[in-house]
Amino acid sequence: MTDPIAPSSPSRRRLVLVGAATAIAAVVVALIAVRSSGARRPVGADSAAASGSAIAADPAADEMAAGIHATDPSLAVVHFQRALALVPDHYGASFQLARALDRAGRKDEAQAAWQRVLRMAERYDDRSVIEMARARLADPMVLGLDALYTKHDPTTAAARFREVLAQNPQHYGATFQLAIALDQADKPAESRPVWAKMLGMAEAINDTATADRARARLAAIDRIPVASTSADPDGETMRLGLEALHAKRDPAGAAALFRKVLAHNPEHYGATFQLATALDQANRPAEARGYWSKVLKLAEAVNDTTVVATAHERLAKSP
Repeated sequence: MTDPIAPSSPSRRRLVLVGAATAIAAVVVALIAVRSSGARRPVGADSAAASGSAIAADPAADEMAAGIHATDPSLAVVHFQRALALVPDHYGASFQLARALDRAGRKDEAQAAWQRVLRMAERYDDRSVIEMARARLADPMVLGLDALYTKHDPTTAAARFREVLAQNPQHYGATFQLAIALDQADKPAESRPVWAKMLGMAEAINDTATADRARARLAAIDRIPVASTSADPDGETMRLGLEALHAKRDPAGAAALFRKVLAHNPEHYGATFQLATALDQANRPAEARGYWSKVLKLAEAVNDTTVVATAHERLAKSP
């Protein structure tokens, strides 16, 4: 019986998990083979022959390589599933399958796959993957509600609700809660377009109580002196950008507005995240990638593990 792929070093483990780049694909497959066979010797430039023999001996190596190189996430899913059929405890294939299911939009299956990855990562004390899996398994809606009503942190709550809306711009609950969070964060200029959107959504389903609340809040915001709502020099531009991205579904227009914010404040966390999102939605992934790298650094600096995981997942894609 083979040893169940316990990684022998953190660097080797990360290569197996992340190895999507063509230049390291052969090393990735070799590492996977070594883990599944229980070998403990290092695999590097001085052991190319040993690596070649490990690849040949690993029944899952070809499927892993095919899955890593697949541009269609549904096809990648098939290859990683085949790898797991050959080596059921394959750590790398388990991780890659979870990511591929996410990219393929198969959320329920991805949830189960990430649960399995989390158990395996905990077994090997793989801290980076543990954090990534936990963040992926955490529902941003639940995290937002916890931040807003338990931790009384409306800024974090707003970020979580925006994550939900980035995936589903018409999410009723996330729209309502984002409006509440922005109000509690004392950002009426940002909350106003969200309340306006909420009013339209509530009227569409005849939710009179919510519609009345939205009307009342809009009227209250309109009575606030302009100077009070414009205290943040970037607030109005951010508001217009968010409205363009999430309400008008104009990612190109939104990107231009978020760039204005960043021209004034290059380290603006929200504008960087929203610009990366807008560029992806505008089908400009190569340009978005640079901003996702910046988002990752900013998120790590404030220990925002959810956004760190989101950025890692996006940067794992090509381009």
